[in-house]
Amino acid sequence: MALISESPVQELSSLLLGSSCRAGKAYMDEEKERISKEIKGKLTSQHLEIALAAFPFKIPNPLKTYSPRPDWGERIAIERLIGISKAATETDIDLRWNIITDGMFYADELHVEKERVVCYQEGIRTIAQTLGFKGTFTELDDLVEHKIIHAVPLDLDDPASEQYVLRTAGMMDTISQAALLEDMYMTGGSVACAVEKLLRTDPLFRKEAEASAAIYQARKRQVEDAEIFTRCFPNAVRASIQPDANRNLQDSRITRPLSIRITEKNGQNLFPWLGMGTTNGSTWHNAYVADLKREGKRPEERDGLIYFTS
Repeated sequence: MALISESPVQELSSLLLGSSCRAGKAYMDEEKERISKEIKGKLTSQHLEIALAAFPFKIPNPLKTYSPRPDWGERIAIERLIGISKAATETDIDLRWNIITDGMFYADELHVEKERVVCYQEGIRTIAQTLGFKGTFTELDDLVEHKIIHAVPLDLDDPASEQYVLRTAGMMDTISQAALLEDMYMTGGSVACAVEKLLRTDPLFRKEAEASAAIYQARKRQVEDAEIFTRCFPNAVRASIQPDANRNLQDSRITRPLSIRITEKNGQNLFPWLGMGTTNGSTWHNAYVADLKREGKRPEERDGLIYFTS
């Protein structure tokens, strides 16, 4: 299969590496050269495949999300991917997205009910189909064997482990502690403070979070060792939605892949599954439900999807 000419390669690389598509900081020259070379090597006369992990499940923390179903935050994210694809057609290239959904793979470690994951995944696929999204969805559980893992729990009081325990705790199911978290949010002033206070005052939750954080890190390493991008998507450019692909990894490092932004703005903006979509009438972003309620915003529904507005 013949590769396309240099000009479209340069145009597409400029688009995908540019600020309108990029998640996180600008690429260094070495990163630009390496990723552009990968794009050129996998770009055919008609299309380019991109593989990335996204859309796991709605985080079951009552301060963060409103329901287990996708909302307008997820719709805006998929619309952004569609927008990137439309921009790529100006270079005569058809982008094809391979979305790896990892919710079921990490559900046990985060104490998330499987029904919640299924509800979210079905909703994501419905949104994608409604919008005419050109992409496939593959569950990570189908690509990597979910082996039993034994790991020494991380320690919240260890400076090297603290951030990973806090992040894991923020993803765990805390719906049964809604009232307590609400009180902690009101006194602490933020969702992060409430989660940390729960960790430091509830011995059982702390024990579960420290154990889950260790296994979550081990699962992350297992996925990297499985080389799913090379093995399962050999013709696709590896991408990440993370501004920093190493942010959630404690002991291993990943060479920065193509960084695709699925939020409306770079910087301080949540992924949709970490919060709720909200709009001021002209722009969209994602925020924690507790913060939206404190701002006086209320939930509304449009096209079967919830969002918050003034």
